Amino acid sequence: MGLEPAVPSDRLASALDSVQEGVQILSSEWRYLFVNTAVCRQANLRREDFLGRTMLEVFPQLARTEFLQAVGTCMTERTARKVTNEFTRSDGTKTWFELHIEPCPEGVVIFSVDVSERIELERQLRQSQKMEAIGRLAGGVAHDFNNILTAVLSFCRFVQEDIGPEHPSQPDVKQVMASAERAAALTKQLLAVSRKQVFDPEPLDLNEVLGEMREMMVRLLGEDIDLVLNPLPGLGLVRADKGCIEQIILNLAVNARDAMPRGGTITVETADVLLGTNSRGHLGAQPGHYVLMAVSDTGTGMSQDIQARLFEPFFTTKPPGKGTGLGLSTIYGIVQQLGGDIVVKSTEGAGTTFTVLIPRMGEQPELVDTAALQQALPKGSGVVLVVEDDPAVRAVLLRILRGAGYTLLEAAGPEEALALAERHTGRIDLLITDLVMPGMNGKAVADRLLATRPGLRVLFMSGYTGGPVVHDEVFDSGAPYLQKPFTPELLAAKVRSVFDGTAASARPASRTKGAVTRNNHG
Repeated sequence: MGLEPAVPSDRLASALDSVQEGVQILSSEWRYLFVNTAVCRQANLRREDFLGRTMLEVFPQLARTEFLQAVGTCMTERTARKVTNEFTRSDGTKTWFELHIEPCPEGVVIFSVDVSERIELERQLRQSQKMEAIGRLAGGVAHDFNNILTAVLSFCRFVQEDIGPEHPSQPDVKQVMASAERAAALTKQLLAVSRKQVFDPEPLDLNEVLGEMREMMVRLLGEDIDLVLNPLPGLGLVRADKGCIEQIILNLAVNARDAMPRGGTITVETADVLLGTNSRGHLGAQPGHYVLMAVSDTGTGMSQDIQARLFEPFFTTKPPGKGTGLGLSTIYGIVQQLGGDIVVKSTEGAGTTFTVLIPRMGEQPELVDTAALQQALPKGSGVVLVVEDDPAVRAVLLRILRGAGYTLLEAAGPEEALALAERHTGRIDLLITDLVMPGMNGKAVADRLLATRPGLRVLFMSGYTGGPVVHDEVFDSGAPYLQKPFTPELLAAKVRSVFDGTAASARPASRTKGAVTRNNHG
C-alpha cells in the first residue's frame, strides 16, 4: 500500500481526522509530515508537537524498541510490518498500540490502534491461569492436609480434657494446637488464593466493620502512622464473609504501613459506585452497583513493573523472611470470588491507592433477634450416619458426637453408607458426609439417600472445595456446611443447629451488635 502524494490534501486530511485509527506519515529522514487527530489524542500531544520533528525527538523512549526496528525495516526494504508496542504518554501513563507500518513514496505511513483493553484482558487471562495453577496445587493437598489438622486439633482437645488443667504437659499441648491452627490458617490462605475457599456470607456494612477495627488498626500500625477513615454515610450493604473482609482491610493496611518506613498517613474511604459497560480500569467486574473501599498511603509507591506482578502468588518485594508473597494474591482471590475487582494506582515517591469493589446488595436485609440462637446447646439426640473415608477424622467425629449424646452409624465410604442405610430399618435423622471421597462425592450420596428417606437432614463437610459441587449445588443452595479443620465445640454446635433448623442462617454472635442479619432470599 502507498499514498500519493505522501502528504495528504486538505480534503483527505480532513477525512483522516474523522477516523478513530491513528494515522501518521514519516519522511525518509524520520520526520513527521502528518498526524491525524487520533494520533494526538493517543499520545496526549498537540499536532505541532509532531510536525517537522523526528520520531525519537518526540518519543525518545522508543530507542532500541521492536517498533523502531520495524519502522527502519519498512523504510529500507519497502515491505509492510506489524508490531504491538507499549508507549508512555507525556503525562506518564502507559498504553499499548497495535501498529501497521506501510511504505509510501516519501517514507512510511503508520496506522495505530489502541489495544490497551485487549492487552489488559490477556493479562487478566494469564493471571487467571496462574491462579488456577496455584488452585490445583492447593486443592491437591488441602483436603488431606485439613483432615490431618482436624484430627490433630481434636485429639489435642481430648488430651487436654483427660489430663486436666493443672497437668505439666498442658503448655506443650497448647503449643501443638497453636501450630496446627497456624497450619490451618495457611491452608485457608491458599484456598483463598485459588478462589476455592468456602465463605460464610452475611449482609455487611463496611463502615461498621471499619469502625469495629479502628482501635485494633491504630495499635497495629504504630504511633508514626495517622489513620484517617472517611466512610460514606448510608453506605450500601455487601454480602460477604466478615472474616474475609477483615483480612482484606488488615492486609492492605499493613502493606501501606510497610511502604512508609518513616511514617505517614493511611486513608480509608468508602463509597457507592455504579460501573457502566465502558468502565476502564475495572475489567474484572461486571457492570452494576458496587461498594467501593479505597486504601491510600503516602509511601514510596511502586514501579510499573512491580504493579504488573503485584497480585501474583508468592511474588514479594520484601526481604527473605519478611513476607510470603500470599497477602495480596489472597485478597485478589477473595475479591474475585465475591464477584468484585481490585485495582492499584501507584506512582514512585507519591504513594499508592488500592481500590476494592464488592457487589452491593439489592435490598435491605431483615433483622433477626439472636437471643434464641445464643441459647442453642451443643448436646442433642438423634440417629446420625457419619460417612468419612479418613479413619482418623472418622474416629474424631464418632467420639465428639457420641459424647454429645447422639446415636451413631458409621461408614468408611459412599458404597458402605448406601448399603448400611438400606439394611438399617430404623430412622436416620442426620447424614454427616465428607464431600470429596473416592468413587462418589458426598452430594451424590445425599441425593441417593434422600430419594428413600425424604425427611433426612444433611450436613456436608470438606477440607477442599475445588469443584463445582459446593458452590453450584451445596453452598449456593444454603445447605449446611462445615469447613475442615474444626474443633469439637464447633462440630457439636453445628450439628445441634442442623437439628434446630437454624444452621442456614445462624451467625456467630460476636459478628453483630445484638442482632444478626439475613437476606430475604437467603
